Amino acid sequence: MPNTPKLYALLAAVDAYRYPVRPLNGCLNDIMRFKQYLETAESRNFQLQIEVLANDKATKGNIVKLFEEHLAKAGPDDIALFYYAGHGAQEKADPAIWRFEPDGKLEGLVCYDSIPSTGQNFNLLVDKELRFLIRRLAHGTPQKPRKESPHVVMIFDCCHSGDNTRNVYIAKESRSVSERKFKPMPPAAGESRMGAILPPRKWEQFLFAKDIKLADLKSKPLPDVMPEGRHVQLAACQSDESAYESGGSGVFSRNLVDVLQRSGGSISYFDLKNRLRYFIKNQFQQSPQIFGGGGPETADDLYKGFLNKSSGSQPLYGNVVYNPKSGWIMDLGAVHGISTQATVVKVIPAGKTSPVFEARIKSVAASDTLLQFDPATESKLSKDKELYQGYIDGFLSAPIRLYISDVDKEESAARQLKEMLGKQGKNLSVAQKEREADYAIQLMNGCFSVTKPGDPYRPLVYPQKGYTQAALQQTLTDLQHIAQWEYVKNLNNDGPNRLPLDAVAVEFFKVQPDGKETPIAVSADEVRTAFDSGNFDGRPYGGNIRIRVSNRSAFPVFVSLLYLSNSFEVFGEMITGKVQKLEPLAAGGAAWVFDGGNVGLLYEPSVEYFNHPESLSYFKLIASKQEFSVDTLEQAALADPALLITRTRGGERGITRPANNADADAWITRLFTLRLPNPRFNKISKAEVQAWSKTEAGPWMKGIYK
Repeated sequence: MPNTPKLYALLAAVDAYRYPVRPLNGCLNDIMRFKQYLETAESRNFQLQIEVLANDKATKGNIVKLFEEHLAKAGPDDIALFYYAGHGAQEKADPAIWRFEPDGKLEGLVCYDSIPSTGQNFNLLVDKELRFLIRRLAHGTPQKPRKESPHVVMIFDCCHSGDNTRNVYIAKESRSVSERKFKPMPPAAGESRMGAILPPRKWEQFLFAKDIKLADLKSKPLPDVMPEGRHVQLAACQSDESAYESGGSGVFSRNLVDVLQRSGGSISYFDLKNRLRYFIKNQFQQSPQIFGGGGPETADDLYKGFLNKSSGSQPLYGNVVYNPKSGWIMDLGAVHGISTQATVVKVIPAGKTSPVFEARIKSVAASDTLLQFDPATESKLSKDKELYQGYIDGFLSAPIRLYISDVDKEESAARQLKEMLGKQGKNLSVAQKEREADYAIQLMNGCFSVTKPGDPYRPLVYPQKGYTQAALQQTLTDLQHIAQWEYVKNLNNDGPNRLPLDAVAVEFFKVQPDGKETPIAVSADEVRTAFDSGNFDGRPYGGNIRIRVSNRSAFPVFVSLLYLSNSFEVFGEMITGKVQKLEPLAAGGAAWVFDGGNVGLLYEPSVEYFNHPESLSYFKLIASKQEFSVDTLEQAALADPALLITRTRGGERGITRPANNADADAWITRLFTLRLPNPRFNKISKAEVQAWSKTEAGPWMKGIYK
């Protein structure tokens, strides 16, 4: 099979732990069941190269060795997969080194030899060591860098696994359920007892101690010193949760293989995680996690098929599953804008367009919706053998009013535009007066262009040339994209189950030349900061800021921070994992954007070329007492109007990437406006204007620079 990609898999499991670690009884079963799945279902797609480390063979040294000698063989078209089943544990993080850990702990895998019986020299394989190994696996070493990365997949079925790259079982009477979480066994007489959270280790004990300078970690952001490697991680639970096993297997692993088998392996990572979450929910209090590592440019990896196989694009639907205790659940909720005012949810078998079943909304929680079918419809649905998707017509679109300005007197095109807008649904409508509109569509300079009302010479997206059917359709597509952006921007909780507005704080800091942070005042949720001197890629550069999100309440909250650019992008990778759980204020619950990395301030080419007084963009905070997902809210940017002037630049952001208790379902949003002044406003030279006027942007330049 010369053209068939190889799948290099390393499967590690420990059941037979030694004292003082409590043994388990389902981990080896889990990796062997997954191995069987690969051999039966994936052997036609890949040349399988599988290594197994079981019990006393699953030492930290052996795992690291096979990372470097087995998984590292994967080429650019291959898969490198690591699957671990066993205990997870935490150790205290030295705050002088790990300055941006939100909970002050490192999470890790309890290898066979990680916790000696002597109670000394603990040797977990912690998250930062896995980060180091994954980086080398995906991108090579400084001595041997990789030009292209293999598709790297990490799967963890252990406690605290959500942060690898609390809860109790609901059925308390069941003694057959075990946590995959390190708890020391009762000591023998006269012996001291180990704590469940291990003490911090010395720097020399980290496997990367010789490759990374300690001084750098103490003074620089983590991404600068220890960049992430490109990978997809699936984890059994959040970093502060337990992963359970019962009946001789892990709950997560058993359901993982079950969903893969039922979907024929043709399922995206995004859908896989959501379906797992709702199969497990209300049976065990653990929430499977998914994370795309390696930087914002890898966000689309989550929408790839499992093991990098073909799958659908980013979903605009919800997964619908049957839960024996709750009924039919869709994984979209109030945080995504679902309300009981929606009349019908349409449900179809996953990957198909028919048959279409209709359900009504029974109740809406922060991150999911309970559906109800009539008995005749429900009798046609499979509760355990079929996967379903649900959607609502017009969902994820805000109503926007549009004024049509036909400067070119193209009556036929203007009439057709109005007719097609009337068929787009309730979210796009025509305003009779320009002052009543949210946006204007100009038929001017031989193009359809979208502008702000009363500002016809500053297109907001790349104009569509010619009054053709294709140009008209693309304009309507852009308008729907803008409607979705407005939807996220305006998303708000007007119901009674709101968190206090001060439950979560977003703080902005200016980074000084010496690396120190100076707070930036936030007034009425607006952030204003002047540009520093300097340039980036030939244009003014405003220096760096850092952003911290802090839980100021007395209870844990889940938070996400979205960036909404002026090119109508919704970017969700500001916080690692997109959504992060923050502990209460007393436990120091805080998360830094980009793991404490710098957010560089730019102003977009369109701001310069079209002489805008400022660059205007937004940060959208979403906070909830219940876990939620923002994947469905994200969207890419539209084509920048600066492309009228140059095809070599465009699409840059205004940033660069490098309380009281409440109902359990309470949530809030806050919108922070980032205002960056244009340092060249009304200062463009005549020579530059003349040069720009010779490009496709010429007709607009004449209107702006009169």
